[in-house]
Amino acid sequence: MILDRRQYTAKPGRIAEFWAAQDRWNRSPVAQTVMRHNLISLEPIAGNGDHIVHIYGFESLDQWRSSYMAVYAAHPPEYFATVRSLFLAQQSGFFAPAPLEALVLPLFGGTLPEVQGEVAASGADPARLCVTEEMLELRPGGLPRYWDAWRSYIERVGPEATSGIIGAWFAIDGIHNRVVIYRWFPDVTAAWDHKGKMRDNAAWLAFAQSYEDILLRSETGWYKPSPVYWLRSVLQSVDWTAVQVA
Repeated sequence: MILDRRQYTAKPGRIAEFWAAQDRWNRSPVAQTVMRHNLISLEPIAGNGDHIVHIYGFESLDQWRSSYMAVYAAHPPEYFATVRSLFLAQQSGFFAPAPLEALVLPLFGGTLPEVQGEVAASGADPARLCVTEEMLELRPGGLPRYWDAWRSYIERVGPEATSGIIGAWFAIDGIHNRVVIYRWFPDVTAAWDHKGKMRDNAAWLAFAQSYEDILLRSETGWYKPSPVYWLRSVLQSVDWTAVQVA
């Protein structure tokens, strides 16, 4: 399976209009051809400017193409005119699941604990979660060593090493040797506390130092899930029959 990460740079102050357009236009059977592949859509909590990040999962590039072609062929042109007027730029990238089952969602063939169940058990409101996106770029040939570092870290620490992780993927187009990892927290405070604890955690420091010589750059974005509940299906169960309208 593949991950389709889409980032749309919005005009200042226009993100709320985009979410409203999703709820208005994307409940039709045609729109749901793509929308049911959405895992989560995000907007920044702070910094990084106004933009939207969409994360979709597809079985293959052929399924990705056929799904979008069906929407482009039949979806009302008014929708595209409306949302495109809100943006300054659009970009996308494809990612494959990490070669470690412990870092991959079950629907991608991995063994990560079911995220919806974790969120529900925590009592956290899915609409108020903090989701971090960690993007790393490694030196050429660095991916195997990076995954080996993760493997050793998981073996040493156990389930705590992957707590809150939604999934890890690596780029299959665009910039090579790029990794993206998504993790959820009950709120911003919890995310900040986790960051502080890791700085003082000997196992985590050893893990980070084990690949620092192949790390070119790393940045972390802090996001909140879309207010449209069916655009965060990785976090909560969605009754698609209730979402869809004729």
